[in-house]
Amino acid sequence: MPKPLRSLVWRMRSLISRAWNPRMAWQIGRFPCAIPLGHDLPFIWQNHPLYSTAVARIAAFLAESRADFCAIDIGANIGDSALLIRNAVDCPILCAEADPLYFRLLEQNTADLPRVSRVRALLAAESRTLHGCLERVSGSSRFRQNPSGPSGETVTLDSVLEGHPAFQHAQLLKTDTDGFDFEVLRGAETLLRRASPVLHFEFDPTLLAGAGSDPWALMPFLQDLGYGPALAYDHTGPLRASLQIAKDNLREMFGAWSHGNPSFYLDLTVFPSVMASHAQEFFAREQAVLRSPPSAV
Repeated sequence: MPKPLRSLVWRMRSLISRAWNPRMAWQIGRFPCAIPLGHDLPFIWQNHPLYSTAVARIAAFLAESRADFCAIDIGANIGDSALLIRNAVDCPILCAEADPLYFRLLEQNTADLPRVSRVRALLAAESRTLHGCLERVSGSSRFRQNPSGPSGETVTLDSVLEGHPAFQHAQLLKTDTDGFDFEVLRGAETLLRRASPVLHFEFDPTLLAGAGSDPWALMPFLQDLGYGPALAYDHTGPLRASLQIAKDNLREMFGAWSHGNPSFYLDLTVFPSVMASHAQEFFAREQAVLRSPPSAV
């Protein structure tokens, strides 16, 4: 389909979705998945089959050495990451999502999966009152702060885990919250110090800055918590590079890779320093995936 026509189709789908929120049936591996018509995920996967799939391979890799493996999924959206993970490994997953529409679909799409816990919450660095609203665009939901907007309460991941003790030693923490990712990690400092989970999160300097975070302070924050080796993925899914957050200049690397594209961002997988050998092994596996990518989900 020509790009102008495809863009028009996507805009029409988004308008329809905002008016009626109809849903289409999709399949993520073995599991059916209801997706709002305005959600771009199926179309992204058709063009970029590696998009967002690294989290499932990370989960499977970590589960090889941990019989008690469990994962936390922040910004769970409609449950797509949870379904990807459960296609790869049968493990407990704690899903958190703030958007009411996506949370209902998360509940629907994971209803038949045992050992999936769901929490509707807006996670941040501390529990506080925020003014603004959630904005939903093409399958993504982000919180826009507005002093004159309605109020909402945030909670920390550490406080959420008080009610979900089975996940207080989770080995994988994934977060995709359109700019609140640093906030989420700061609000999970007790978890990061106690369990040192592998982290997989969206790194978008524009969205992070828009949410009030200094994106370039994130790496020193993680370094102070004992994190070091990392893998960087292009926003469309392919592996970009391995790096050391203490040594490599992520700002320069990001600028070189983005070429000024405002839509560009990274997904970063960051290992604790004590797992440096695991990071090297996983990097080798991911290089093999890049040579032989899978078909669309």
